[in-house]
Formats: sequence, structure tokens, C-alpha cells
Amino acid sequence: MRMRFRQCQTARRGWRRASPCLICHVLLAVGLGSALADGTNPPADVGKLTAASTDLAVTLEWDNPADADFDGVLVLRREGAPVADSPVDGESYTVGQQVSGWTSEIVCVTTAAASSCTDASVLNDMEYHFESFSYDTSRNYSPGVHVRGLPRSDPYKWAFTTRAASLAPVGAIPGSYLVSIGDDQLLHRMSEANGQRGTDWSPPQVGGAVQSRPMVGDLSPAADANDLTGFVSSQDGSLYRFGLDQDGTAEAIADVATDAGCPGGFLQAGPVVMLDLYEQNNNPYDDAVVIATRCLDVNGDGTANDNQILLYSHSLGTLFSTYDGDADGGGELDSPGLGISNATPRIFYRDTGNNLAYVPVNEDRGDDESLVVLEVRQQSGTPVFDIPAYSELHGLGDVNTDPTVFRYGIGNDFRLLFGNDDGTIYLYDALLRTGGASSPLAQRDLYTVSDGPVKGVAVSTGIPIGGGLFEYWVVWSTDNLVHGIRIQPGTGKFSPSSYWSRTIPDDASALTGPSEPVVLRWVGGVENTRAFVGASDGVLYELDATTGTTVRSWSVEPSATLGAPTFDYNDGVSQGIVIGSTSGVVHWVSLD
Repeated sequence: MRMRFRQCQTARRGWRRASPCLICHVLLAVGLGSALADGTNPPADVGKLTAASTDLAVTLEWDNPADADFDGVLVLRREGAPVADSPVDGESYTVGQQVSGWTSEIVCVTTAAASSCTDASVLNDMEYHFESFSYDTSRNYSPGVHVRGLPRSDPYKWAFTTRAASLAPVGAIPGSYLVSIGDDQLLHRMSEANGQRGTDWSPPQVGGAVQSRPMVGDLSPAADANDLTGFVSSQDGSLYRFGLDQDGTAEAIADVATDAGCPGGFLQAGPVVMLDLYEQNNNPYDDAVVIATRCLDVNGDGTANDNQILLYSHSLGTLFSTYDGDADGGGELDSPGLGISNATPRIFYRDTGNNLAYVPVNEDRGDDESLVVLEVRQQSGTPVFDIPAYSELHGLGDVNTDPTVFRYGIGNDFRLLFGNDDGTIYLYDALLRTGGASSPLAQRDLYTVSDGPVKGVAVSTGIPIGGGLFEYWVVWSTDNLVHGIRIQPGTGKFSPSSYWSRTIPDDASALTGPSEPVVLRWVGGVENTRAFVGASDGVLYELDATTGTTVRSWSVEPSATLGAPTFDYNDGVSQGIVIGSTSGVVHWVSLD
């Protein structure tokens, strides 16, 4: 092959445009092909290697390399430490074979047609390291690629291991899939039953980091055939749509940053999807996706005035409407310009009016919007944002928590809850305004702590206390503390005497603290109110939401920091918390 390459170089110097150089290119290609056929080059490593660990079993899944003479995969396993052994080129191996001097075991030898293997010789509660080596027909082996396995039994249903941190909250389609994305920018789809991704799914890659929860669900829940779809916002400025029952390729991509006119920017906040099926108003066209931007401050004046809130079709093929912070569309009520958005909007479905989108933003040193409420009306058969805005809240600081809208009591009274970077949580009426269009919502109460920004805030469903009254417990997290407070029945305000706080993790010297919380009722089929938070000590905490005391805890992954939990209610019987870690593992923990 080297001789042919020199001949080709000589030919190129002698004949710049003549056919002998083409002949040399052919010879070069033939030479490379012969080298592969002769076994002088090993195949590439397998791609996108993952491991699904269950009770007494670990299933490895991967994408096979495209090498023409790829012939299979050899998997070595070692307990408690990375594999230090490598197969010898030209040698063949069998499962269970004892190789002199090796500290690892041979657990899988596959054919070229296989893209997974299951190791059923593992023990629970042990950490296993796997190294996968591709080989060709001449038994030349690739350098190898590594993944861990964590087999465990109840209450751990499964653990899905990637090769990148997985701290963004997991998206859940109960009874079907869990969807996660990590620092590898791969969208991982896991079966709820066993954590495996399946042979029909090759994790697709987005163009930038993802910090928000993937928005997943069935776009046609009333139809017999599922339309399971995921929307992912990326820091490359794009919004991606994936068919979760397809092969992992993106169905559509919207360049949101460009559509918003960002001079440079990305998407930090997640999208929210609106479905007409979930309300009975007379607007049949409000199937849409809402997303807000994080444009860069390119001129360094402390503002980012090109930020917008955008309304797309589900297909992402149509941009229906935008809102740039100008409340009346003409610049009379306020000047254009929105601050960046880091938190996912919330949709409020209305049967007697158009649906509303609550969008948190950061102050832009202009009009200082902290949260914008937009009404989605119809115009010529398409959904658009109604201008002026339904409401704008100004001067509350930067809001980087996902807002929550909940029913207060049993009537048509709804409340809005969120927190800001100054450590304050706010309680507003979700619908009642202090004036006309774009005027602020009616504030009900606020509560301030001094432990840093509010990371996330959650509220329980109503707890009946008799006499037609209900109480609600609000739980939120800051730098090192989890906080709780009661919404007083009747008054609808926070009850300061009920306030509690506690350090999470228990070690107060921890560098990082609790994740965003999730608040649930009737955990395990028993009437109760519980809060769940992940922590930097690798522990998932279940707290009594009324007192802050620990009810249960799970040492999920002691060597890692846990991200924000997701509640997976499955079929209403088997319920669990799904949570990712800095080591690239997604865990499913049973609550039953």
C-alpha cells in the first residue's frame, strides 16, 4: 500500500489533469480495502454504549461500527474497578474462558448482527465495569470502550448507565418511556419496564448542551395509535422534535435563536406543548409549542433586547407568533425588550376562555419583566399570541424557576407560584388582574429566605381539613436548604408559624445542596404529603412536606450528585422516582 501511495504522488506531479492520477486513486482505494481485508486495521469501537441494570442482570446496548469486515463484539467485565485487560489480536475467545493473568471475565462474544448482550452472572448491589471491544474477521480488536453496570433489586427497578452526566430532569411517558439527555448531548430513551433502549432506538445527538427537562408525551392521546413525541431545547439555539416510537432521527428542527433575531444565543429553558384536547373552549386551533430564548448580550450593556417568546406548530414547520416584550405591540405601554429565559413556561388550560402561557424571564434593565402571561387566541385558523399581553409582572427580580399553577379549593380559583433569585417565593392569583390588559396579576403573598436563589418550588394538591376547606404545602429548595410552608385555609396566604427548613444533604459542609423538589400526595397508597429531593451526597430524600423530617432515604449513588427527580406514576399502581446523576446514571426507584 505504501508503494502505491508513492506512485500516486509521483503521478500527480507528472500529470496534473491526466487519467493516470485517477488510476492511482483507484489503486489507493484498492490498497486500503486490501489492508482491511488482510486484517491490518482493527474496526472502530462500538458507538453509544449504554447499560441497563436490573435484578441480577446487566444488558449492554450499542451501535455497531460501519467497518466492512466488522465481525462482532467481545465484552470483558471486572468487579469494582475498570477493566485492565485487552484481547490479543488474532486470538479468539469464548464466554467463561479463563485467560491467564487477566483480572476480568469474558461475559459476551457476539456476532456482527447483534447490538446488545445480557450478562446474567452478576450479583446485586455490586458495581461492575464492562469494556467492549469490536473485532473483525481476522480477530483484530478495537481499543475498547467502557461502561458501568449497577444491578440491584427492589426498591431499585433499574439503572440506565451512559457515559456522560445526566443531571437534567428526566421526561416521563407513564407506561412507556423515560427520556433523558446528558453531557454527551445524546437523547436516551429507556423502557419503563427494564430501562433498556431497544433495538429500534439509536440515541440521536443534538447540537448543544441541554439543561432543561425534555417535553415528552402523546400528541394524539385520543387516537388508537400513539404519537409519542419528544421536544428538546438545546444551547445551539435550536428546538428539536423526535418521534419516540421511531428510530431516533429528528423529525424536525426549528432554529429558534435565528427566528427570534438573536445576534447570538441559545435555548436554556425547556419548551411546553399545548394540546387542544385538554380544554373545551371555542378555540380549536391552540395546538402549539411555546418556547422562550436566551439571547447573548453582545454589546455588553447588561441587556439582551432581542429575546422573544415564540409560538410554533407541533411540526415546528410554522412559526405562528412571537412576543418581544412590547405589551401593546406599538411601544406605548412599555419599550420592546425581554430578559433571558432560563425556566420552562407553564400552560393553563381554560374551558371558558383562551389558554394562557406563563413565561418566567430575567429582568432586562429596561421594563424589568419577571414573568409574562400570554393568551393564545385564534386568527384566521391559526394560534397567535394576543397583544397586549394578558399580564406582566415587573420588578420581581430574575425568575429562574418553573412556575406552578394549581387549583385552590374546589371552585374556579387558581393560583400561581414561583420563586426568584433573591430567595423569595411568590403567590399570585393565576387569572385575576389588578386592571386591564397587561396589568399585573393580583398578588396574594410572598415569603423570603436568605439562603440564596430559589432553585425550584412545588406545591401539594389540596388537603381537605373539613368544612369545605383545604390546605396546601409549598416546598422549595435553595443553596443548601429545603424549605416548607403552609398556605393557610380560608385566607389563601402563607402561614409563617408553619415554616420549616432543613439542610440537604445532612452534611452541612457539602459544596452543593438539594435539587429541585417534587411534592406528592398519597405516596404508597396512604394519605400523606411527601417531598422528594436529590442531593450532592448521592441520596434521594423523602421528606414529610409538613415538617421537613426524613421519612425515607435511598442511597442511590454515593459517589455522585443527584439531579432533579421526576415522578413516574406508571399505571397508578407501580409508582417511582426517576433521577439522574453526575456519573451518567439514570435510576428508577420504587415508592410502593
